[in-house]
Amino acid sequence: MWLSDQQVGVAMYAFRDLIARRTLGGQPIHREITDLYKRLVVASAYGTGTGGTPEESAPDELIGTRVAAKILGCSTRWVRHIVTDLDGQKCCGRWVFPRQVVVEYAELKGIDVEGN
Repeated sequence: MWLSDQQVGVAMYAFRDLIARRTLGGQPIHREITDLYKRLVVASAYGTGTGGTPEESAPDELIGTRVAAKILGCSTRWVRHIVTDLDGQKCCGRWVFPRQVVVEYAELKGIDVEGN
């Protein structure tokens, strides 16, 4: 199912509102909600409705700060310092990064990424 950019924006607003209300009320946020919200964040970051198939426009796997730090051979604190270089997106209070961007960044810096 494809959503327009406007529909993604509306859905993200609704999810942020739901997450904020549940957090303020001390209620749990189900994993399905956060997973879908993460997908919407990715869709908004990469754009939707490009006319291609979902496989062609699907972004690379998202990774967290710890995995990015492992790939880069640095601390998680440094990863948070260079979030803009790594196309980081804040999702549900955590930073996520496209794995391919992190790997390309590491290669540009001459970091051996074999095995990651």
